[in-house]
Amino acid sequence: MQTTTQLETVNVMVGKLQGLGNQQPSRDILAEGSTTSREAYTQAGGNAGQMERFWSKTEVAANGCIIWKAAKNEWGYGVFALGTKRKHVVAHRVAWMLAGRGEVPKGQILRHVCDTPACVNAEHLVLGTQADNMADKVLRNRQARGASHGMSKLNEDQVREIRATTGSKRGIARRFGVSTAMVHHIRARRSWTHI
Repeated sequence: MQTTTQLETVNVMVGKLQGLGNQQPSRDILAEGSTTSREAYTQAGGNAGQMERFWSKTEVAANGCIIWKAAKNEWGYGVFALGTKRKHVVAHRVAWMLAGRGEVPKGQILRHVCDTPACVNAEHLVLGTQADNMADKVLRNRQARGASHGMSKLNEDQVREIRATTGSKRGIARRFGVSTAMVHHIRARRSWTHI
């Protein structure tokens, strides 16, 4: 559990980082992190030089996000080489440790409340489960659906046409290259519910 003192330290540090604009944070500002942040970071294989290298790869945006400007993985999350063995870790996990919040507990993930995968602002991160993350995706309308889904055989106009067309489900299914079950689900509004 986070103490009030730790939260205040993080807020002060993030405030100073935001005040820097596009400048990189100095070693003095980085050193103001809580003992817990340095301990967690050191336990994960980091050191003071790597802390400075980490923050040099960021830029503070107007909306408060601290954007990772270096390497990113295929989903847009920043990647940082940590420790002497250069283990690659997602950058927002490193930021979480630097903010004094320790390791992410097993079975938990870090969720971005700002919906910006490249953001490493610890204030924009919350602990949760993968189920919480998927619920966020649905709630914020970020999941692929309809014609934007990679497996879709239909587009929105075709779905409207299927709903408006009379005739046998088998004939409609052949015409559009889908199963009769799909025609049934479209007409019953069990699939393509957003139309």
